[in-house]
Amino acid sequence: MKVQCPCGAKYSIDVTPEMARDPVRFVCPECNVDLSGPINELIHQELGVAVPAAAAPAPQAAPAASTGRKRVETTSLHAPSAPAKLGIARSAGTATHGTAVETAPQPGHGSDDSQPCAKHKGELAFEHCVVCRKPICPKCMEMFGYVCSPLCRARATSTGINVPVFAGQKSLKEARQWRKVGLIGAGVTTLVVALLGGWIWYAWFGSVPHPIFSVRFPDAAYAGSSRLCGKNQIVFLHGFQLARFGLNSKTATWSTDVITPEQVNAEVDRQMNEYKAELANAIKHGVDSEFRPHVPLQDEMIKDVREEMQRSLQLFIQDQNIWVVKDGKLTRYDWDTGKPGQEVALPNSYERPKLDGSELVFTEENAFGQYVITHLNLASGETRTEEIGEPAPSAVLAAAQKPKSTTGKKAAASAGLPTTPGASNKPLDPGAVAQQAQNLPYAAKVALPATLSNSRHQEQLLKEMKDEDAQGEPHAMPASEQMALFGRSFVNSKYGHLQWSSKVLEQKSVERAAMKAKPAHSALEGPVSAANTAQVANEILNDMQRERGGSTITENVSRYQVTVHHPDLKDVSDWVGEVIGEPSVIQQKTVTIVAGSKMLVVLDQSNKKVWQAELGYNIGSGSQLEDNDLADTSIGEGPCVEQGDALYVFDAATLTAFDLATGNVRWRVPTIGIAGLFFDDQGSMYVNSTSADLESLKYSRQIDITKKTAASVLRVDCKTGKVLWDVQPGGFVSHVDGKFVFCFASHQAPDLDPDSLTTLPGMLNSAMDLRRLDPGNGKVTFDYAEQRAPLSVRFKGNIIELVFRKEVEVVKFLTL
Repeated sequence: MKVQCPCGAKYSIDVTPEMARDPVRFVCPECNVDLSGPINELIHQELGVAVPAAAAPAPQAAPAASTGRKRVETTSLHAPSAPAKLGIARSAGTATHGTAVETAPQPGHGSDDSQPCAKHKGELAFEHCVVCRKPICPKCMEMFGYVCSPLCRARATSTGINVPVFAGQKSLKEARQWRKVGLIGAGVTTLVVALLGGWIWYAWFGSVPHPIFSVRFPDAAYAGSSRLCGKNQIVFLHGFQLARFGLNSKTATWSTDVITPEQVNAEVDRQMNEYKAELANAIKHGVDSEFRPHVPLQDEMIKDVREEMQRSLQLFIQDQNIWVVKDGKLTRYDWDTGKPGQEVALPNSYERPKLDGSELVFTEENAFGQYVITHLNLASGETRTEEIGEPAPSAVLAAAQKPKSTTGKKAAASAGLPTTPGASNKPLDPGAVAQQAQNLPYAAKVALPATLSNSRHQEQLLKEMKDEDAQGEPHAMPASEQMALFGRSFVNSKYGHLQWSSKVLEQKSVERAAMKAKPAHSALEGPVSAANTAQVANEILNDMQRERGGSTITENVSRYQVTVHHPDLKDVSDWVGEVIGEPSVIQQKTVTIVAGSKMLVVLDQSNKKVWQAELGYNIGSGSQLEDNDLADTSIGEGPCVEQGDALYVFDAATLTAFDLATGNVRWRVPTIGIAGLFFDDQGSMYVNSTSADLESLKYSRQIDITKKTAASVLRVDCKTGKVLWDVQPGGFVSHVDGKFVFCFASHQAPDLDPDSLTTLPGMLNSAMDLRRLDPGNGKVTFDYAEQRAPLSVRFKGNIIELVFRKEVEVVKFLTL
């Protein structure tokens, strides 16, 4: 029989039958522990005899090693002095194999054998080390469990002693704690990874517009518009086709042709017959062939007629009321079936209709000099009219038969890159010339000096021929001398009606240089190479600019008398005053602004002057946006905008905030080329401007094809004038709605099939670029671009409607 002492020493004992009658006495030579009791008990179990009630110690000691008739596996023994009971567990695989298992009382519950702990004063020991049998207290067990020290644990490990696990051991508690920490850490890591993955998906996919609806058409259209209405419904006019779709459906609820192919063919035949009749009449009267009317080809005529008829159509929708303007009539289409119904004759209006709530408003002038306002209720189809002003002459209407003022009309557009001789004799637009030159292919850029030299020579020849033909003829009066001496205008804004007139008191103009002096050393004198191509081209272009009369600018500084009349306010007298420069009148919510070139006069609601201010540069040429549903995109309001208790005015180089009540300047922000203003609900404005400098303003006709002037957007605090950020996102802000700030730019290449993959060399492709800006820092959150230009764009929160020449598309992006 093999046994193992708690100290780790192993012994082999020969078991004989006599040992059942005569107990043996065994003391471990290594640790001097008396193991007689456990060994005798094992011997009796081995021999299968009952254990005596009180076994007397045997006089002889069992030999440590001997040969016997029966041997068993090594058995671990406990010292007999241990207070615990000793049990033998036999293994099923061996005859007498067993392991000692201690069934000790739990620490702290007390025991008759408790004694003071040698290591921890004041603590009682309730257990013994399973290796050396030293008494241990609960604090000892918290440190090492059922052993008294790391040394005993090492001996137990090396000798194979089974050490019971103590659940209250400090290392086990820490291990459990670290397992919890590990689980929490794993959970947090998983959550962070999930959030990071979600953010990446949102930033790269979810927040970028993606199509949620699209319908393609076989034929290209020249005009169109759309409206989201109802519940997930879209109604659109694409060319001649009016249709209603559900956003989740590819099948139309209904579709109808507003103008049928038969009507198009009838119009083509009518116009062709007119051309043929004019040609026949010219032949009949013997007109030379070179002066006879040109009869277009059938295909050209069909294209022109289709484009003209499609552009004449207008779509208006209010709730479920669908109206289309065509042939001088407004036709209602049924929401459920799309069938045409009620028709309303339109007035002969010369202005674009305005949507005021549920009413469509038209303005026209009658034969008595009165302005007639027609209101059409889109829900009921009923109309009502009101006449503004007196039929008899008044302070404003006294010159009813005088020529109408040209105030508010845009000046004639300047010419672009002069590559075609004789195409235009207008001064060149430096910005347009530079942009067109920068977009030329490399080969065309290298050949640009030669192309411009040829074009310039041809223009000189054409000019000489015209001068010879004009000899002996009376000279026409310069445009500056053809200024109307009297003009009148009518303002129909969302704030009310207004009439005003102007009269020239003193004609005066000043001329200033708009170009730099010619360089002392011409680039044309030396060799022309790829390195100085741009310099040579600039010199040729600037010479052509001077020859076209673009070296100077004539500014109108005439004195005007302006009269402002409120036809709705009978008790309010007319205001009469003077301004310098061509006048304009801008009506705001509580004030009316009378502006000259570098001055403005502010009138209150009783038509009395409140204050006057001078500007450093000519007032800007912005546009006044109307609060209606017709303007899809714009570049903002201006040049004068009333917002809160301030009036914001921009000229060519400065944005100024005036106190609305006193006219005191609150702040100024210098920036060149302001085009318009947008306001948000956070007390700030978005300013569409440019990156131009003061030199480009002083020498506005100077051409430099290498200079790039970018669109710039500033966010300015309305109270302090602090510029919160200034970015160049690649275009102007065109729509602001709360947290949604969009920049939109597009280019439609002329006569280019939107599905074509080929373009002519140097031709710009049709393209659209839609960017969303972060209001907090101005950074671009997404850039949605397509190689085609839309006919119509509409924004509705995070949904964008796009009507292309061959497709209607609705895109959507997620937002937080």
